[in-house]
Amino acid sequence: MYFTRQSLNAGASIRWWPWGRPEKEEPGLLGALKGTKPVTEMNAGYSRQLSEAEVRMWTPLTGDAFRIRQKDIFHLFWASPRAGVEIPLSDTFTFNALGGYLFFHDQQDDFNGWMLETFLCGRF
Repeated sequence: MYFTRQSLNAGASIRWWPWGRPEKEEPGLLGALKGTKPVTEMNAGYSRQLSEAEVRMWTPLTGDAFRIRQKDIFHLFWASPRAGVEIPLSDTFTFNALGGYLFFHDQQDDFNGWMLETFLCGRF
């Protein structure tokens, strides 16, 4: 049995900070936590999903008894409203934790769902 899945995603976001962008005013972890602010985001993008599977049964007498291969490629577009927090780590870097829901234009039963993302954000 063999199974693999590959994903290629590209997206863009519009963000809004209801109480302003977070700024680190004090040093240390406590200073970072004091500067934490809520953030909302609307994300839209494209996803290419490739799924490949192969199931094979082999016996010494007959060789391959059966072999099944399946390959699916999906080209999907999504929209995703998100909300979470942004924690300032320094003047230029923040840690973000956001939750939201992914709405895909096609194959909704397979791909729509809740998501949680964490990432580091750098500012120029």
